[in-house]
Amino acid sequence: MHPAVPSHFELQPRADGAATILRLLSASSPNWPEVALVVARDPALSLALLVAQPLAEGELADGLNTVLRRRLERIGSDLLRAWLLGLGSRASAIGAAPDHALLRAECALHLAMETGYARPDEAYLAGLWRGFGTGARGRSGTSADRRTTRPLADLVRDCGLPASLGDALELGTAMEEQLLGAHPLLRLSVAAERLADDDWQARLGEIARLCGLAEPTLTSLRTDIGYIVSGHAAYPPPATGSTALEARPPASLADDPYRSAGMLGLLTAAFVDLEREEIEDRLAIACPCSACLRRRCCCRQMAPGGWRRCCACRPAHPPD
Repeated sequence: MHPAVPSHFELQPRADGAATILRLLSASSPNWPEVALVVARDPALSLALLVAQPLAEGELADGLNTVLRRRLERIGSDLLRAWLLGLGSRASAIGAAPDHALLRAECALHLAMETGYARPDEAYLAGLWRGFGTGARGRSGTSADRRTTRPLADLVRDCGLPASLGDALELGTAMEEQLLGAHPLLRLSVAAERLADDDWQARLGEIARLCGLAEPTLTSLRTDIGYIVSGHAAYPPPATGSTALEARPPASLADDPYRSAGMLGLLTAAFVDLEREEIEDRLAIACPCSACLRRRCCCRQMAPGGWRRCCACRPAHPPD
C-alpha cells in the first residue's frame, strides 16, 4: 500500500450548499437540524467545524448531524452568514464532483451498517473526505508549502477522530491482497469508492471480497443508495414564492461592495449585546473555523500567535 501525497488544498464549500444554508439562516429562527443536514453533505464545512471544535470522547455516537448542529448553534447564524458571504466562489480542491463525494459517503455509511461496523459515521466521513487526499495527489506545491504541509491524518486526529480514519483518507494505491489484512475501515473506504464508481457492476466481485457481502446484496444496496442520493438527499427546496439566491458570488469582496457591507453588518451583529463569556466562547470556535475556511491552515501552521493561539488546546489522539 502506498500513501497519497501530503495534502495541499484550500477548503471551499459547495456553492449550492452555501446558497441553501444562507437561505435557511435568513429565517428569524433557523431550522438548525436542516442546516446541519446540508453541512453534513459538504466536505469542507463538515471538516472545518470539527477542526474548530474537536469531538469529545464518544460524542460521535450521538450522530454526525447532532454533532454538527451543536457547533453551528454555538457559532450562530450571523457569523455563519458572514463567512459564507465572504468566501465567494473559488475552485474546490475536492478530488471529484460534489455529488460523487456524497455518493461515496453514502456507500461507506450503508456498507458499514450492513456489515455491522461499530462506527458507521466514521465510515461516512471517510467517504465524504476521501477526495481531499485524491485531489492533492500530484500537486506538491512550492518548497515553502512542503515545509509547512501537515499530513491529512494529523488533521483528522486533531478533529478527535481515530487514526484509522486518517489512514483511510491518505491511502493511495493498494492491492486487494494487502487490503484484506488491513483495518476494517480501510477496506470499507476502498469498497465504498469502488461501489460509487461508474463501473461498479464490473467490480462487484472485488467489492464483495473487501466487505464480505454477497453480490446480490451489494447490487440492491447500490440501487437504494443511488435513489437516496438523487432524491431524498437533495437540498431542502426553497419556500414557495421565495427569491432564489445567487449560487456563485464573486470570489473577491472588492468586486461586490454590497456583499462587503452586508458581511460587516453580520459580523457586528454576531457579537453585539453578548456578555464577555459568551463572546469568548463564540470566538473560541469562530477563529479556527474561519481560519480553516479562509486559509490552507488545515495543512499548514499559521504564524505564531494566530492558529497556535486559537487551537492551543489539542485533544489527545483517541484510541483506534
